[in-house]
Amino acid sequence: DTKYFHPPSPEERQRVREKFGFEEKDLVCTLVGRLNWIKGHDVLIDAVRQMRTALPEITLKCLFAGSGDREKQIKEYAFAGEDDSDCFLFAGHMKDMREVYWTSDIFALPSRSEGFALVVAEAMCCGIVPIRTPGAGSMDQIEEGKTGYIVPFDDAEALSKAIQKLVNKDFRLQMGKQCAEYASSVFDLELMVKKTVELYCECSGMETK
Repeated sequence: DTKYFHPPSPEERQRVREKFGFEEKDLVCTLVGRLNWIKGHDVLIDAVRQMRTALPEITLKCLFAGSGDREKQIKEYAFAGEDDSDCFLFAGHMKDMREVYWTSDIFALPSRSEGFALVVAEAMCCGIVPIRTPGAGSMDQIEEGKTGYIVPFDDAEALSKAIQKLVNKDFRLQMGKQCAEYASSVFDLELMVKKTVELYCECSGMETK
């Protein structure tokens, strides 16, 4: 629903950043998904740690939205180091997912197995650049270097390097604009319904009205 998922106004972004406790200088990388190892939370955590070493001048924050049966183990993994307490934030289940996207700068989904990943399309509609693994739907969503990046499965180093490509704010915002334009033109609800009906009619020999 591109009327619901859209890039935030400056006021909307400021409101949600304050809600989550992020400063404007913070680079926020978000993963939305159930708290289960299959979503690759550990891969993103490792990538963030590598990023901190590579670019210590960047204040990188990692936001996890969702709940699940591996919450305890994933939190233990995230908070294993002395420098981790101020870096990782677990928001739990969110009623309004726009707030998660609007507070974010980068969207990461390093899943070990994935379908179309609707959350990627939602993030793109909100103008957030996605980085995901090559599961189902990745090629439909991402044109490499234009509407995001695709990284190999279980490769924290590749994920860290992809995040580093988006440190430059002007570059990131320009790509985010491209993401929103592409997602709105391809994944819009009414448009997809129309195209699906047309496809069924074409296959059955019926004419659309």
